[in-house]
Amino acid sequence: MRSPLLLAGLAVFLTVAASSVVVFYTLKLPAPAAPPDAAPEPAPVAAPFPPPAPPVPSQADAASGDEELHLADRPEFTVDLVLQALERYDREGREATVAYYNSPESVVGEWYVFIFDENDKLIAAQDPDLIGQDLKGILGVDQAGYRFGEVMLGATDGGLWADYLFLNPRTGNQEYKHSWVIRHDGLLFGSGWYQILPVSPLAAAKSDPADYTIALVDRAIRYYRAHGREGAIRYYGSPQSLDGLWSVFILDEEGKFIAHWDPSILGGHIDETGTPSDGGRFADQEVTEAGRWIDYPFFNPVTGKDGINHTWVIRHDGIFIGSGWFE
Repeated sequence: MRSPLLLAGLAVFLTVAASSVVVFYTLKLPAPAAPPDAAPEPAPVAAPFPPPAPPVPSQADAASGDEELHLADRPEFTVDLVLQALERYDREGREATVAYYNSPESVVGEWYVFIFDENDKLIAAQDPDLIGQDLKGILGVDQAGYRFGEVMLGATDGGLWADYLFLNPRTGNQEYKHSWVIRHDGLLFGSGWYQILPVSPLAAAKSDPADYTIALVDRAIRYYRAHGREGAIRYYGSPQSLDGLWSVFILDEEGKFIAHWDPSILGGHIDETGTPSDGGRFADQEVTEAGRWIDYPFFNPVTGKDGINHTWVIRHDGIFIGSGWFE
């Protein structure tokens, strides 16, 4: 039986919002002006979900080489790994626990546990060169300028998720990382996994609409972090945010449009806009902070014909941010 902490951690990450559909209209307009005081250009975001895979293996199974988990299972595995670290700490003490998580044998595929002390200094991690660095300093700021360290330092004994760019030791690249951190006995314990997509708005081209759409949504999330909910709603609720055939939409926690370039859409519920091509409701799509592709048959106002709209949606801060393109 999972502990309450594990359930709490999963609830934060895997909660799915209200029902049905997300669709956006496209319009052939000139490229927009840059956002006011735009946040730094983002780097890689999450790729679409891979095909289904077996249930989460045990840590021993993962360590033996079966660490490539289905994306939907990774949050549970991450939380479980951190809770195991807390159990080890309570059982063996601080010195032995720190020594273990500074050793190669503690690494499970792309997962490793990191620990910060009472002064916010790193005392255990996969990379020995980082030991002693302060989470309040450069270690806690990603290459896009996002201060994820400040988010982590807000963790309590209930745990929280933090998303940021960080070096993946397996690939040597800066990649999008999802970490779960928890405060325990004055220390900060955490672990996470990486999502690999070597695309940014600067590198993505409209000739590859899937990559461009993902990069556009990631930029919207960075803008949200920099300017807050109301600032993002104002910007993405205006025609200024249109990018040729692309637009970003935002849904609230209940599934209603709160930002869309077309004001006639605002306030409407996603149930009213259409049905995913698989016939299910939006709430059945399991959209999380990892993101998900959803396809919709919908009228394309540019061609004047019915077409398939490919929409990339990410849950962020309890709401949904997405964009898409017509086939």
